[in-house]
Amino acid sequence: MKITTITVRGRKIDVDVDSNGDFSAKYNEQEVEAKTLELLREKLERVTKNDKIEPIPFIQWDGSDEVLRSGKCTGIHIGNHNMLVKWEGEKGVAQCWRLEGTIAPEHFAEYNKLCDAVIAAEAQRNAFEVQHAFSIKERIEKAMKGDES
Repeated sequence: MKITTITVRGRKIDVDVDSNGDFSAKYNEQEVEAKTLELLREKLERVTKNDKIEPIPFIQWDGSDEVLRSGKCTGIHIGNHNMLVKWEGEKGVAQCWRLEGTIAPEHFAEYNKLCDAVIAAEAQRNAFEVQHAFSIKERIEKAMKGDES
């Protein structure tokens, strides 16, 4: 339930209180919570420091979708320390606890070629495995029976 509005770094932010008496506010799609109004204000002061940061662009391979994604890191979540990322073509800001393999956007063309080559190589490997696979269990069972074929 909204109880007041506070001003932090020139921005008006609505403050809610829950049934336990804990305070919370939403700032840039991030829920900030504290036990007291003063602690909430302090947390919001830290969160709003991200406003001064120029988002850092990057590209990253998403192996599950087999696509090269572009994003901008906008800061770090105050509560859980996840990276805050605005993905190109998506609404809102996502929290990412792991951002490994981030590449500078100027390498997009070269990295995209490498990723395409990996996809092609994996397809060739899968085709090879299908073509040359055999049942080791059947062969060992035949060998144990004394079949030579």
